[in-house]
Amino acid sequence: MQAEKITALYARLSAEDDQKGESNSITHQKAILKEYATSHGFTNIHFYADDGITGTTFEREAFQQMISDVEQGLVGTVIVKDLSRLGRNYLVTGQYTELIFPSYDVRFIAISDNVDSANGNNDMLPFHNIMNEWYCRDLSRKQRAVIQQKGNAGQRLTSRAIYGYKKSAEDKHIWLIDETAADVVKLIFSLYLGGYGISKIAHTLESKQILSPTAYFGRIKDDNTAKVNPYLWSPQTVVMILSKPEYCGDTVNFRTEKLSYKSKKIIFHDPKDYKVFRNTHEAIIDRDTFESVQERLAQRKRVAKIEEIPLFSGYLVCADCGCKMYSMRTRANTNNSYVCSGYRKAIKSCTSHYIREDTLTALVLAEIQSLVEDYKANPKAFVKKMQKKFQSDSMANTKQAQKRLSEITERIANIEVYIQRLFEDKVKGDITQDVFANLSKKYADEKVELLDEREMLNRGENERKQFVKKFNHFLAVVENIESVNEVTPDLLRELIDKIEVFEGERIPKSRMKSAKIKVHFLGIGALK
Repeated sequence: MQAEKITALYARLSAEDDQKGESNSITHQKAILKEYATSHGFTNIHFYADDGITGTTFEREAFQQMISDVEQGLVGTVIVKDLSRLGRNYLVTGQYTELIFPSYDVRFIAISDNVDSANGNNDMLPFHNIMNEWYCRDLSRKQRAVIQQKGNAGQRLTSRAIYGYKKSAEDKHIWLIDETAADVVKLIFSLYLGGYGISKIAHTLESKQILSPTAYFGRIKDDNTAKVNPYLWSPQTVVMILSKPEYCGDTVNFRTEKLSYKSKKIIFHDPKDYKVFRNTHEAIIDRDTFESVQERLAQRKRVAKIEEIPLFSGYLVCADCGCKMYSMRTRANTNNSYVCSGYRKAIKSCTSHYIREDTLTALVLAEIQSLVEDYKANPKAFVKKMQKKFQSDSMANTKQAQKRLSEITERIANIEVYIQRLFEDKVKGDITQDVFANLSKKYADEKVELLDEREMLNRGENERKQFVKKFNHFLAVVENIESVNEVTPDLLRELIDKIEVFEGERIPKSRMKSAKIKVHFLGIGALK
């Protein structure tokens, strides 16, 4: 019966392997596998090959087909050129070689690594798998270093020219203006400065039968809305075009990065951390126009039927549930007031946290005046106090991060045990394929989330550098303030990060409530 089963010859090639030339090509692997199989008397040979897919993922079409055949009892032997062809994630590769294949009585052979399960346990097998994963990790580290070097040197990291530009035929690193698309970009900026809203601009472009960027570049797939309506512009696309410094001639690097070579998750960096190189190509929009547009975009707030933007719009949060505070204005009362959006929309169990704008203005003014006076009285003592506060907060955050990292490590270890038990239960028939698929996906998704969280916690090393940068900017702003007599939008923008609003307590023998807030200043947080 074993002789009638399939001899599966599996080959895989990824982009990094392809750089090593013909020795790793699919054709070369197939030749080696076929020669080995025929010379050792294996019959019923069937090839499975994945071309251009990394070994860090096991969601490969041919590989999954092979595993499906294994689970159906059709395969007797799996042969690969070396262990790295099977995969470069040592945990998952180990599950296949040490658990799944033996459970289905499948013989596994890795030719170059001299591995043959018919000869008994191979004690070096786990180390081979670990070394294969380390190769990917080392390659990823080198690629990141190259990207960092290029990005810091001002070389573009984007593979495509943005809408409005095209790559030079002589040098792909040079961007030239695409006149047709550039005219649309100019129209968008002109309409926005002319008073058009974002949605109205999108509708205007559609009514003029102007192709969307996706349709213009011909990147239409079956799930693209451009396939149904190539002239449909989304508000998000309009905002993206209005926000790109590339249109005034700049190169912008390090907007995003991948979390790790094991995860496809993209991390979006703070704009303050971008690397911007000015005047690297011909501009479509002059810099003054671009900066005017950015100022207007920065003021975009949710305003319902009110011409003037409320003073504290975008700064207030509920101290109890964390929701934003919404502005309210009645026809009988020209003074703004704010309430918790969680309470107002009944999306969270919370109270109104009602506060009048004039009351809020007085409290915030007093906080700012107190801070400015404290600094002016003794700048050195103020700086020393803030540095001590940061060190204390940082120490507390570090302890919390270490505790959470320990919890994550323990949970990941448990998940790996659970997945292995699931395989065993599935092979023994204790659980169905559907139950196995659902539970294994659930655990795999949770593991990815935990790995992402662990990576973010480990990024805390940059916290102090960020504090110093923000704190110095804050001191420069305070230094230039002579006196504070009123709260203005400019003052809020320069000094305030957010303002927490607490539920007021009833004042005895009165229908009034006390008002309590906590002001978080940019760069230094709350002072009390």
